[in-house]
Amino acid sequence: MKRKYREVKRKAHVGERIRIVNAQLHFGHYRNGDVKKVVEVGADGDAWFDSNTSVSGRFFATRREYVVLVPVSDFANREVTTYKLIGIPIWRKTIVHYEAEVAE
Repeated sequence: MKRKYREVKRKAHVGERIRIVNAQLHFGHYRNGDVKKVVEVGADGDAWFDSNTSVSGRFFATRREYVVLVPVSDFANREVTTYKLIGIPIWRKTIVHYEAEVAE
């Protein structure tokens, strides 16, 4: 199932998914475009995740290396436009920045 996600530049929370956008200190454990599930967050915003390579353990991406993927629900994917003459709210779709297949 394809879910739609919005990329948000902020500190991640445990359980959220991040996408690597500026891999710097990766040592071969991740690269740009990788999606990881956060298992721990450091005080400085480093997002820790489990390795999916042959080397076991946890690795981290610094805050400047990732964006948080926020699921977009159908309701959140709309914005309200109100016409001044009659004041009736009209729903319209907004642009979604990223789509991915993610196992829940």
